[in-house]
Amino acid sequence: MVATLMKVLCVIVACMVVSMPYMEAAIPCPAVSSFFAPCVKYLITSGGAVPPTCCDGLKKLSNAATTTPDRQQACNCLLNFYKSSSSINQDNAVGLSGKCGLSITYTSPTTDCANSLHGGVDAIYGGCYSMPYCPAVSSFFAPCVKYLITSGGAVPPTCCDGLKKLSNAATTTPDRQQACNCLLNFYKSSSSINQDNAVGLSGKCGLSITYTSPTTDCAKVI
Repeated sequence: MVATLMKVLCVIVACMVVSMPYMEAAIPCPAVSSFFAPCVKYLITSGGAVPPTCCDGLKKLSNAATTTPDRQQACNCLLNFYKSSSSINQDNAVGLSGKCGLSITYTSPTTDCANSLHGGVDAIYGGCYSMPYCPAVSSFFAPCVKYLITSGGAVPPTCCDGLKKLSNAATTTPDRQQACNCLLNFYKSSSSINQDNAVGLSGKCGLSITYTSPTTDCAKVI
């Protein structure tokens, strides 16, 4: 494990340095590497809790990448790292930001770095309309999926927490309509969803988030 970890860390630095001359952004790839390094051990394991040092690094990265070019630079640096390493657990990587309670879309290996980090709604939700799914919405909503495919019972507290985080992130009408469309696409793509569970999901958490229902007209969400 130690040898593998050291090898992956070396790959991060090498790939990120190589990518530097091709980016027009203030944040250099070695800086991205230093923020992201505490996450590598988690990314090559089968799961478990994300280390606090990893979440701290992601927060620092988010605070450093304040502009669209910065976020695109960081995204490309990380994408090069993911492409160069065959030992990465993709499931861990896709949900990494959400497990830290963050909404950093560009830490996912599925992010379209060129088209989905332009600020506003896209900065929060990762370009919902231009990507196969919305990484941030997905990370908030993921704890609810198991409940949605069962016959009923109590909504897990982690699901309600995720919905609260989603509600706090979607602060404008465009944000809420964007989130609504993301979730609607999810519902349409899954035949195993218990519709009764989905329709009443928000209310069972003591919330009034209308756009989590599969029957919502997203264009009318305000």
